[in-house]
Amino acid sequence: MANKQTLLDLVRTELAKVGKIPSILVVGAFGRCGRGARTCLKDLHLKIETWGKAQSESEFKKSEEFARKKIVSYNIFLNCIFIDKKIPAFVTTNSIQSDSRELNVIGDISCDPTGPNNPIELAGYDDCTTFKQPTLDVVEGHNPLAITSIDHLPTFLPRESSEKFSEDLFPHLLDLLQGKYDHTPWQRSQALLVGAVASAP
Repeated sequence: MANKQTLLDLVRTELAKVGKIPSILVVGAFGRCGRGARTCLKDLHLKIETWGKAQSESEFKKSEEFARKKIVSYNIFLNCIFIDKKIPAFVTTNSIQSDSRELNVIGDISCDPTGPNNPIELAGYDDCTTFKQPTLDVVEGHNPLAITSIDHLPTFLPRESSEKFSEDLFPHLLDLLQGKYDHTPWQRSQALLVGAVASAP
């Protein structure tokens, strides 16, 4: 893809073919991935529902079944959460069997189909998709459902992703060059590395 504008123009063209404005739910909407998803959808002038961590937990605490029914009532569901522990599944093979399902697209931006904490529990969804095969058809027929989970998706826009990564990294490189270490990502990264090595078999 040449650039972000080319991508936005393509999506607008494809949306026009659908003939309706999709309803969209973004879960994990206020983290890094969620902010990126919201920015893209805003640029497309699409209205979205957003769930942050607190609302997600609240919805599932009230009723896991009802929360899943709410999720499948949207046309598009974007999972942008940071996965670091087991949580109730957002979507399951049972929840998509609902006669009232409006959900046709899942964007699993968290991309953890092989992990033990994967919150998208769908039969047959056991690997990431690719640019060559960007979607997996979970349900076919008159009310289809497809999922996409490309774990190297930023490379689709190499210039923009490189610029954003550099922008985020630069302040931390300055810290390192200036000898700042305590309470920085470098210190936290080293602690994670040491812990992973210590727990390795």
